[in-house]
Amino acid sequence: MGNSLVVNLYPKPNSSAGNMKMLTVSDSVVKLTSGGYTFHEDTKFVVLDVQDNDVYVTYNNNETPSATVGHILYAGNSYTWDIQTAKAANFIRVGGDAVIAASQFTQ
Repeated sequence: MGNSLVVNLYPKPNSSAGNMKMLTVSDSVVKLTSGGYTFHEDTKFVVLDVQDNDVYVTYNNNETPSATVGHILYAGNSYTWDIQTAKAANFIRVGGDAVIAASQFTQ
C-alpha cells in the first residue's frame, strides 16, 4: 500500500505568493496571517522554521498556547504543514522572542 502524500515530500515554491513571512513571536499570540499577511489561493503547503527560541503552538483558533496547552516547536527545526494547519496555528514564545520564517508552496 503506497502513501498518497509521497509526492508532497518535495513541494514546489509558489512563485505567485510573493515574499516569505518573517513572524516575530513574543508574549502575545500571533498567527502567520498577522500583520495582513495572506496566503495565495494556489498555496497547498507552508514550509517554516523556528529561529532563535522555541515556541508553543495550538491549532484551534480559540485556544491560546501556553506551558499547559499546546505543542512545542523547537528552535532550529523546520516543518512542512498543510495550508489549513498553517492558517489555524497560534504561536507564543516559550522563553525569549523567536522568529518563524515561512514560505508558501504548491503541490
